[in-house]
Amino acid sequence: TIYLVIAFLALIAHLPTAQLYDRKMNQISSLHHLSRAVSSEFDFEKLVVTIVKLAVQVTEADFSWLELVNPETEKIKLVSFFNLNASEKNRLDPALEDSLQDWLGSHGDTFLSNQVQKSHASKALRNWKRDLNSLLAVSLRTGDKDIGYLYVGKRVEFGFEQDDTDMLREIGRASCRERV
Repeated sequence: TIYLVIAFLALIAHLPTAQLYDRKMNQISSLHHLSRAVSSEFDFEKLVVTIVKLAVQVTEADFSWLELVNPETEKIKLVSFFNLNASEKNRLDPALEDSLQDWLGSHGDTFLSNQVQKSHASKALRNWKRDLNSLLAVSLRTGDKDIGYLYVGKRVEFGFEQDDTDMLREIGRASCRERV
């Protein structure tokens, strides 16, 4: 009986660890897939869709979008998205996001807000997408120049952890490494 109780407790103690292990393996697999896609995919449209889908998969986000800076005009353009409706896509004005992009430029390459409704930096975004409660954004950089921004969002508050931030940052780095 004592052996069965100890075995049962050991099994219960390892269940969360198994879930974390599966999540890590999924993240590593996704980074490997992205690395292969970046080096072998020559269709720009397919590549940006792959980046957005992998960002959603790795962070378990509800929606995502990718914006790139046009090198000729220096304007930001939405190039790919996941789970945004047509009105949200059309109403997304990159000029409204200037405060968030300024924050990214001055504070580092990552922005995390697990309470978007209370964040000053994401004020314009919360007016644009009302069900956005957690936001994670990374700058896509080559050298010291921002070439774009990758965003993921969740409907729940406190939806992202440090692990999600690290993974999205790596997706951003892998996306820029060989393409620009």
